[in-house]
Amino acid sequence: ASVGTGTAYASQSSLPADTLYSVKLGTEQFQRILTLDEAAEVELEIKFAGIRLDELEELAGMSADQAASKKTTQAESIEQAVAGYENNLNLAITKSKQIGENSELIEKVALAILTHLDRIDEISDKASGATLQVIANSKAAALNGHLNVIQNLASFNPVRANEINLQAIQSLLERAEIETARGNGQSAEDALQQMNTLQKFGSQILDPAGSEGQNHGADNPQNTPGQQQGGPNNTPSNGTTPTATPDG
Repeated sequence: ASVGTGTAYASQSSLPADTLYSVKLGTEQFQRILTLDEAAEVELEIKFAGIRLDELEELAGMSADQAASKKTTQAESIEQAVAGYENNLNLAITKSKQIGENSELIEKVALAILTHLDRIDEISDKASGATLQVIANSKAAALNGHLNVIQNLASFNPVRANEINLQAIQSLLERAEIETARGNGQSAEDALQQMNTLQKFGSQILDPAGSEGQNHGADNPQNTPGQQQGGPNNTPSNGTTPTATPDG
């Protein structure tokens, strides 16, 4: 038993493609089994999503020599961390919807995603080359999750939902200004497009009656979060449109 406990403890610092990473994921699954409270399950998935971002940050900051020592390429390991992040985040969102009228818990998820968005930007600053596009996928997942949760929160507390959405808009504006100052025109444009999507979505929060039934076209990806009822891995393809990052 002590050997197993020691292995589980040692696995906590492992990364995707490491030998002990499957043990790490196994201990997380064991925690799920032991968690019987629905609200605690949501918070657990948010915690796991944060761990995936920890892994993503460590992988993005690896030197060429460190990356070469791994069984898979750096980009492949990052892809695994991003997929895990998206899965954990979607589980948290799905479980929070199943609980029902619990605006406090939904708000907690929404605020967690705000911090995730900032962290992903910081991680992107450490990355380069092929890993940048892979990391961009994590921001797509976070933004899609933001829209999903804000839409859910708006059904209980539209004022608070709009406030949190405005925080995300402000963060994207600041990101666009930073990228412009760095001379990264495409990254600045991506941030502005994402901001525009959130602004349009915010107008729906304030005027849901006027937008209902009128915004289901392909140019309105902000409506897709409500379609994610199928499960944690069921992310609509057009839900990530506003966060797509062109190659290069």
